[in-house]
Amino acid sequence: MKLKYVTFEVEGRGRIGVVEGERVIDLAAAYTSYLATEKKLPRPEEEANRVLPPSMLSFLWKGDEGIAAAETTVKHVKSRRFDVLGAVFPLNRVKLKAPIPRPGKMVCVGLNYEDYRKILGIEKSDYPMFFFKPSSTVI
Repeated sequence: MKLKYVTFEVEGRGRIGVVEGERVIDLAAAYTSYLATEKKLPRPEEEANRVLPPSMLSFLWKGDEGIAAAETTVKHVKSRRFDVLGAVFPLNRVKLKAPIPRPGKMVCVGLNYEDYRKILGIEKSDYPMFFFKPSSTVI
């Protein structure tokens, strides 16, 4: 399942979610719903925040466990026709943020600059060009 992960802000809170059409699913809130209704866990919010933390970097560190929980969450929300209180928001009512707001470093590969290279008259390299961007460029 391909998901469009986002970092977003709603009601003053930073969250991670998935864009589905014109909606954003708050992963931790929707997973809490799944754990409470389907798995009947006594403290679903604690488990949801452990598996689907509110920061993208923490989520990415979860690896397969986080991705599997995100996929389960989206299936749960779709099965309820997006009717999960406090977990589904219209895309135009949230503020999308940089996916990772404060990255440690950004290593870039200049593979999509072919036209620019030709304009500058730079010879084509046999190897891709790597460059760094400061984290202050993330807005």
